[in-house]
Amino acid sequence: KGTKRLRRPKFVGIREAGLRRLAKRAGVRTCRKDVHKIVHSLIDDFVAGIVSDACAIASADDKKTLQVSAITYALKHHGRALL
Repeated sequence: KGTKRLRRPKFVGIREAGLRRLAKRAGVRTCRKDVHKIVHSLIDDFVAGIVSDACAIASADDKKTLQVSAITYALKHHGRALL
């Protein structure tokens, strides 16, 4: 029958290798293991804030679909303008 596979969620966010590449691009040489949990929580909080603001903007415009313009406005509101 072979070996059993571990069941993991399909999407758990940014994986450790991706975080390592991001850190390397930022100039970090090594990271401790617990840094990944902290960075995951920071990214989750940031994305949740942006999405909630974008949903508020979309609902104020009486739209049910979240559009790119709502995301850009939410990013501007947080001080991280794209354009």
